[in-house]
Amino acid sequence: MPDDRSAHFSSLVSIAVLFIVLQATALPIPATAVTYTVCSSGCNFSSIDAAVDSVLNDDVTIEVQAGTYREQVTIEDEDGSPGHPGIVKAVNGVVTIDGSEIFSGSWSSDCGGTVYKTSLQLPAPEALPIFIDGIQYVYAPDAYQDCLLSPGEFSYSAATQQVYVRKIGGGSPGSSTVLVRTNAIGLDLRDSDYITLEGLTVTMVRDKGLRVRGTGGSYVQGVTVTNCTSSYNARHGIALEFARNC
Repeated sequence: MPDDRSAHFSSLVSIAVLFIVLQATALPIPATAVTYTVCSSGCNFSSIDAAVDSVLNDDVTIEVQAGTYREQVTIEDEDGSPGHPGIVKAVNGVVTIDGSEIFSGSWSSDCGGTVYKTSLQLPAPEALPIFIDGIQYVYAPDAYQDCLLSPGEFSYSAATQQVYVRKIGGGSPGSSTVLVRTNAIGLDLRDSDYITLEGLTVTMVRDKGLRVRGTGGSYVQGVTVTNCTSSYNARHGIALEFARNC
C-alpha cells in the first residue's frame, strides 16, 4: 500500500524545486561591459555626440579614435553607477573636439592690395579672434577705416559685417586655412552622474571648453575628468558648476 506521507513529501520537494527554478530565471541578468568605437569611418559611430546620445550609460566605454571632431558634444541625463561608470576615452593618439569651422568664403582686396576683406558675422571680435594657418590674429578696432592694419591683425565693421585682414607674408587669406569659432561649448556634461572623460582635447570654442554642471539646483556627482586638455577657448578651459565628489 502506498505511503501517503512519502507521496506528499515528494510533491512538496517538486514544488520547491520548481519555485527555485522559476525564481532563478526571474533574476535580472548582470550588466555586461560593452565597448563602442568612434572614428571617421568603419566604427560604430562617426560622431562623438551621436555615440554618447545613443549608448552611454553604466559599464559602457566609448573609445574615440585619434582625429579632429568638429562638433559640440552634449552628455545629458546619461548616468553610470558607482563602480560602473560610463566612459568616454581617447585611444590611439590625440582626440580633438574642435569648436571652430573652416571659413571658405571669398576675399576681395582693399587698401592697395595689402588688406583683404570678406563678409562674415563676428558677434564679439575682441573675444573671438580668427586664426589663419594656425596663428591667432590680433584684433585692431576700426583700423580698417584708414588702412592701418599691420601684418597679423584683423579688424571688423559691425555696420557692414565685414572682416578685414592683413595676412602675415601678404596675399589673400583665401589661399590659407581660416578658422572661426562657432560653438559655444566644446563638451557639455550636465545632469549626468558617474561619467569618466579621459584623454580628450577641447579647443577653439566661444565660451567654455569642457563644462560639468548640474541644473535646476541639483548637483552632479562621481564625474572624473582625467588627462584632458583645453586650449584656445575664449573664456574658461574646464568649468565645474553644481558638482560634488568629482
